[in-house]
Amino acid sequence: MNSTDALQLVVVSQRTLFNPKRAEIFDALEQNLSSWLASAGYFPCSIPNGAVDKKLLKEFLVRVSPVGVVLSGGNDIGECKQRDALEFALIELCLDLSIPIFGICRGMQIVGNYFDVKLIKVSNHVGIHRISGEHSRNVNSFHNYALASCPIGFEITSIAEDGVIEGIRSTKYRINCCMWHPEREKRWDSLDIQELRNFFD
Repeated sequence: MNSTDALQLVVVSQRTLFNPKRAEIFDALEQNLSSWLASAGYFPCSIPNGAVDKKLLKEFLVRVSPVGVVLSGGNDIGECKQRDALEFALIELCLDLSIPIFGICRGMQIVGNYFDVKLIKVSNHVGIHRISGEHSRNVNSFHNYALASCPIGFEITSIAEDGVIEGIRSTKYRINCCMWHPEREKRWDSLDIQELRNFFD
């Protein structure tokens, strides 16, 4: 994005953290993700998990007019019902408003759940591993669950050597997801950044 371009806002979901000493629940966004999105030319706007009222959420999306929504990683599905509900509502509204969705790790899992795909437990998916498909390369991995199958209306874009689905893309909607964390690389892969730009633009 150059100085003559309008600000490109991206709405980002947040993980939930719990402080047992004070029985407090916090929403949090990893700074690496904000920096990664900014490096791609987007201004990240995090959204609280308590904002589940769909009428208000729709008004918010219409008013800020984001170029896309990022469903971030962190938390297994079921750990925080408010987050699950918020992200389901975000997906539904994005489909209705034609807003692109980019899912990272848990983001891909919640998209799969929305389209009626169950999760399965996997092993050896914490660390570096190789994917193949549209690209053959090494990526990081921080998940213990994966999609049991490809959702109807989607295509597999990446797969791990053990057969676990690592990337999906909708053939009907503007939804693109990956199970790895491009924002957690020591040096960001220019391929990930360019693909995000191509997807949102």
